[in-house]
Amino acid sequence: MRLLFFSDPHLDTWSDFSFILPNGDNSRLTDLLELLGRIPELYKKYSADAVICGGDLFHHPRSINTQVYQKSYAALEDLCQQVERLILVAGRFNRGHSVNR
Repeated sequence: MRLLFFSDPHLDTWSDFSFILPNGDNSRLTDLLELLGRIPELYKKYSADAVICGGDLFHHPRSINTQVYQKSYAALEDLCQQVERLILVAGRFNRGHSVNR
């Protein structure tokens, strides 16, 4: 089985190393979403059987900016249409946070 693996995109509206594009979008978030958009190309190029995100899709595990959520959802929905299997691993939570199970 061939796997295409990526991790830690930390999708967010970053203020560091970014600027606001003419359409009002955050440049760094746009760059990260464009990288997600390239995954189907790599999936096909390497004849992968599945795509795995190894965690930390979002930067903040407990609250997600509405713009980040909407744009990320659209990118993931598009990705799901183009790959046969997509596996998303939650990743680890920030230190000092716990999860009741």
